[in-house]
Amino acid sequence: MMKSLFTLILICCIAAIPAQAQKSKIQQPVSPVHYADIADLADTSALVAEIKVRSAKKLKTKGQKPGDPVRFLVDATILSLIRGPEGVPARLRYVTESIPDARGKLPKLDKGVMVIFAQTVADRPGEVQLVAPDAQLWWNEQLGADVRAILKAISAPRAPARVTGIANAFHSAGALAGEGESQIFLATADESPVSLMITRVAGMAPRWTVAFGDVVDPDAPPPAKNSIGWYRLACFLPRTLPTETLAETAADQADAVSRDYQLVMEALGGCPRHRARKMVR
Repeated sequence: MMKSLFTLILICCIAAIPAQAQKSKIQQPVSPVHYADIADLADTSALVAEIKVRSAKKLKTKGQKPGDPVRFLVDATILSLIRGPEGVPARLRYVTESIPDARGKLPKLDKGVMVIFAQTVADRPGEVQLVAPDAQLWWNEQLGADVRAILKAISAPRAPARVTGIANAFHSAGALAGEGESQIFLATADESPVSLMITRVAGMAPRWTVAFGDVVDPDAPPPAKNSIGWYRLACFLPRTLPTETLAETAADQADAVSRDYQLVMEALGGCPRHRARKMVR
């Protein structure tokens, strides 16, 4: 009798547990990425999707050595199309690379849930090309949210343009010693205007801002870290002002501009990346 009562109580307790909680969850690896890693991939992708791997077939590579990246032909099902053209098939095939760990073991891709960053292949429905050999990341809730936020920021109507370098720079001295204003004009991929303004006023901390467009607001705050504006500057500007930019500038003005440029770069704080920017061309 006691045994039957115990069994009945146990069955009731199990029934009270939500069905989702009763299912054992597969613990997926976590892809170590920084904001810039995701932005690098998202910025060049026509198709971004959450997928589930159906199968991953190892491809033979001539001259393969221990520790070299291993290529896989992946057959996957789309769980969620985050970005992509209409009519994308529910199943995709692509080639990816995985690097063996210190013990020489490769990650188990079968049944893994990933986010892939890719381009479609003309006249080959269901086949895509990753924008980088390793442009698939193990999916988790936070990664999914970050990918969507970055894609939304990149696609916004007035999204910051892609910065490619420095165009030219000027400095205007102020009325008092130490005062002045530097303007540094940046080169962009689409030739749209982007400029930095650094202002120094006696008795106050120097201020700087960036204008992604024609209108410069000296009171606008610098872009927040891990934003698309920050990414465009921190990840693509040279760490020091190129000397050729100031070739025709007076020595005292050149020194002031260089000092102000360093102020900006120190404030941006560099561009940490986990993965190399090895992209498919």
